[in-house]
Amino acid sequence: MGCEVGIGEDTFESLDDGEEVSIIAGLQGGYHITTAAWAYGVAGDTITVSGTLRLAASGDYLGPGFTTRWPVEEAEDEVEIPGLLNLLSDPERARNQEILLAVTVEDASGGTASDERVVVAR
Repeated sequence: MGCEVGIGEDTFESLDDGEEVSIIAGLQGGYHITTAAWAYGVAGDTITVSGTLRLAASGDYLGPGFTTRWPVEEAEDEVEIPGLLNLLSDPERARNQEILLAVTVEDASGGTASDERVVVAR
């Protein structure tokens, strides 16, 4: 089993280290980075996806992160998971900084995979 972290509201878009990601102002006054994941070799009909944002320099968390369950179709062993709202507690602390964008995926059999990229929040 494996996974890759990326961005994307409707589809998964892969990222390279050093790429810029957008800080999005949400409708309810909060801020987030729209995160996505791609998982492969998954087992079962549901996966759990968790994500975090941390400052690359210090490792400090920039928000509460997220955890969500995602359905897997019967014939799929690859899953695209777009539109995950990775909330920022203080967007100005992240702006123009290198941050670690990370995801972890766990499948129904207990298999896990993680990935992270160093990106620049704008």
